[in-house]
Amino acid sequence: MSTEKLVRLSGLAAVLCGLATVIFWLIHPLAADPKAPHDAAFFEALQGARFPAVFLLFVALLLLSLVALVGYYCRLHRVGGLVGLCGFLLSLGGTAMFIASGVFQCGVAPALAGSTATRGLLAPDGPLLGGLLGMLFAGTGMGFALGYLLLGLAILRTQVLPRGAAVLLMLGAPVLGLSPLMPLWARLLGCAFWGAGNVWLGYAQLTGSRPELPSSLSLSRV
Repeated sequence: MSTEKLVRLSGLAAVLCGLATVIFWLIHPLAADPKAPHDAAFFEALQGARFPAVFLLFVALLLLSLVALVGYYCRLHRVGGLVGLCGFLLSLGGTAMFIASGVFQCGVAPALAGSTATRGLLAPDGPLLGGLLGMLFAGTGMGFALGYLLLGLAILRTQVLPRGAAVLLMLGAPVLGLSPLMPLWARLLGCAFWGAGNVWLGYAQLTGSRPELPSSLSLSRV
């Protein structure tokens, strides 16, 4: 596969990721809001069929985002400098770690909600989320937010991709990365910005001219 084909594939992944992000938050169950009261309705929602299905979509959009990020950096690597590299690595790592959060919500949380003996583990300050796991999730969010801020800054400086799309990513990513601290309306707005930024960048990757990339980046055919 040539680098040009990889860039275009990542563009398609970015468009799908952005659209899936908007859909995810539009159908996002309120039970996933960390500030939602842990009452009978909360635990009933976690055990419904909709909850794991929605978070399967969350995992899928994150996987698409990983592919999209590779394409963004293919355009940035020659001119992005240290800021672009750090932004790429942090956003890639933060996005990959967010998959763990999605798997937890999809498969673990409903199982814990099914028994009164384990429901206390879902409390934000409980022995599970209030411990190391919660700290890892928090670090994931901060890495995700900082990574996209740096990546957006590199795009603004180099202009190899649409600057408006970079601004949307920079507005949306901190809100999503720090979503447990945000009200639900802010999270919805943040996802709209981040999703729209990915769609815009993906469209640019799909329709733009062939990037000037060194032959060393070309991928051998498989």
